[in-house]
Amino acid sequence: MTKLAKIMLIALTLSAFGIYLTSCNKSDSILETVADSNVDQKFTVENGMLVFESREDMDLTLVELRSLSIEDFNQWEVQTGVSTIYGAFNAVIAAEDAISDYYESLPLDEQKKYRDMPEVNSEIYKEMMDRGVIKIIKDNDGTSYFGYAVIDPSMALILNLDGFVKMENKIYQYTNEGFKIILDGDFAKIPQLNAIKDTHIDDTFVVSIVDKNTINEKAMEHNWTVNNNWTSDGNRRRFKVWLDGQSYPQYGLIDTDCAKYLRVVHTVRTEAQRKNFWGKFRYTSSYSPSLSFTNLWSYGYTLYDGNLCGLTSTYFSDNIPSYSCTGNPNYPCPTSPHTASYPSTNNGFFNQTPHGLWSATGD
Repeated sequence: MTKLAKIMLIALTLSAFGIYLTSCNKSDSILETVADSNVDQKFTVENGMLVFESREDMDLTLVELRSLSIEDFNQWEVQTGVSTIYGAFNAVIAAEDAISDYYESLPLDEQKKYRDMPEVNSEIYKEMMDRGVIKIIKDNDGTSYFGYAVIDPSMALILNLDGFVKMENKIYQYTNEGFKIILDGDFAKIPQLNAIKDTHIDDTFVVSIVDKNTINEKAMEHNWTVNNNWTSDGNRRRFKVWLDGQSYPQYGLIDTDCAKYLRVVHTVRTEAQRKNFWGKFRYTSSYSPSLSFTNLWSYGYTLYDGNLCGLTSTYFSDNIPSYSCTGNPNYPCPTSPHTASYPSTNNGFFNQTPHGLWSATGD
């Protein structure tokens, strides 16, 4: 019988967290140019998706892409030939902005007439809504607006429009309902993967439909989210910055305190919205403040030895190795402590370590 090391939940202790958002409508790239950024040297493109040899290459690429302006990201996307969820989301923002700006430019008597009519949406908005790239999000304050229709929006910069990316010879798909994996990385098995609609695990496919997970799986959840309410910035603008943090078993429990797969969320979140012509709060390219934050934390996890959950276990603290996330080898991928600045963000996801899907290795 195969022996597997089963990984227990990662528990994080947040020691210090400070974030600062200031208005700055100009979106400048902090990289020299797209051509000189080396963003396109850490992956290949196969079967219409980005392919990374390692998690380090994937995370490094995400960090670099977040530093690009929208214009530079669009150029990078054209160069790679892969249309991403992030690129589509920004295209929707631009199209919706153009419609709102048009009605704002009309004479006041015409404006009054159209303000009483239903909101007008762009064709790309309708297309991406139909494709499941965006969805309507209902906020706790009663407002609603379009956002990403993907279980982990922080991956949107490298996911193709069907939610696929390949990493360490496994094909991952991120959907609105959950996660899917082709364990042997065979592109020919994508149609079989698409046919699996419920939580499922075997030697070839792993599928987790999050909404259908059992309550027992949530018993192991650790949550360190630090949430903030919206802050008004004038009559028509609002923003909030917060930390989204949690870890929980994925694809089913092995026992009451261990599972082979974990999902870890550790993300600095930014949101900035402006009212459109109809008085609805929306993400917009015209309101994208600058962000600076400092974060200090610790974390730990337990590996069980032997079959199933094993008879013995080993605890590890801060043991996911650091690796370079820029051209400077002295700058590690976001590990504690971490300080960062970004010139422009309106719906940002800035991952810290650990973040993502993690699995115990087989012995």
